[in-house]
Amino acid sequence: MNWNYYREQFQYHAKPPHLLFGLRNIPVDVLTLCFKLGISVTTKDSQILQSEVYVPDNNILDRPTIKVKHTVGDEFHRTRVAIAHSLGHIMLHKPKVYSHSVVSYSSRLSQEDDEAGKFALELLMPEEFVFVEGMRLNGNIEKLSRVFGVPESWMRQRMCQVFPI
Repeated sequence: MNWNYYREQFQYHAKPPHLLFGLRNIPVDVLTLCFKLGISVTTKDSQILQSEVYVPDNNILDRPTIKVKHTVGDEFHRTRVAIAHSLGHIMLHKPKVYSHSVVSYSSRLSQEDDEAGKFALELLMPEEFVFVEGMRLNGNIEKLSRVFGVPESWMRQRMCQVFPI
């Protein structure tokens, strides 16, 4: 796999991320996906808010790097979201450095952050998987959050999209 190839495929064919990458299991293993794409992921005990992503400009030998804040315990779900969000920037946007805090999906974000958030949402919680698991678990947000490995606020948002009232 090559991140640049998938970036072009995603931008031109507009397939949902899980189909583009051939993912069939939940929770999606974002670290393994990044590894397969040749994207470096590192943890830092630094001043970054939640995550930072560097996308190389035209140097084909330089690979994208995602730096995530070192977290423990319940924060692991947020780390997965931060990696998926950063992966969205890599796949969707022009090369530059992004540094941000991952906040609730419904918060006001710049257009690029909004797009990267939607990418992460689709990657971590594909609609058909949310539908099947939502029915199986009777819409229990806490259990679904654990199944998909995402914060409850993101699971709630996704359930509202898949099962509109």
